[in-house]
Amino acid sequence: MILPTKGISTQRCLLTVGAEALQILGHANTPSAVWEEFHQRHKDDRSPVGFEWFMLALTFLYAAGLIDYGTDKDMVRRANVPARDRV
Repeated sequence: MILPTKGISTQRCLLTVGAEALQILGHANTPSAVWEEFHQRHKDDRSPVGFEWFMLALTFLYAAGLIDYGTDKDMVRRANVPARDRV
């Protein structure tokens, strides 16, 4: 699930989806706005990632300490983590 398996392709594993979400998160944004950007990039994929799977990837990034919530709790942003301390 986190890594690709024979049942989950590289494009759908949480690590890949999360990495692309981090690329999109150049600045604080709502999870739904990040989803819209992600969805637009992948709308022509043969097996697109659903919203639930995308949110699971954001949850994984939060658990890994790579994203956090803004002061108003509706915004998500990259965590300020030094490169040497990242997971």
